[in-house]
Amino acid sequence: MKILIFIGLAIVLLMTFSCDKRNPTQPYYYIFSLTAVPDTIYADLNITSSEITAVVHDQHDNLVEGETVHFECDLGHILFNIPTDEFGEAVTTFWDNGEEGLATITATVDNSSKSVEVMILEVPKRGNLQP
Repeated sequence: MKILIFIGLAIVLLMTFSCDKRNPTQPYYYIFSLTAVPDTIYADLNITSSEITAVVHDQHDNLVEGETVHFECDLGHILFNIPTDEFGEAVTTFWDNGEEGLATITATVDNSSKSVEVMILEVPKRGNLQP
């Protein structure tokens, strides 16, 4: 009987002191940078466009692969749910809808967001081309 109590006590002690008691933390992702190249396009119904790149890092400043970045804009069009690649980059395309103005493009991941602006200009008028 003493042996069973001893074994039971040993098991309880092993379970008590050998279990991992750390509290795991949830990863936190944020938009490290957001760029638009070029930052000016024309209101030419998708002849010109801008490449929008968001770089995502985690709480330890590591690049994050496979996380979806949500893009939105207040003027024009954009491809909106883009996963990050092995370099932590989510790359999308922004183009006009025929309207001129200053477009604000926002990228969001988790509760982090950044914005960048792209100017949409009137299409330049072509001169009278004569031979």
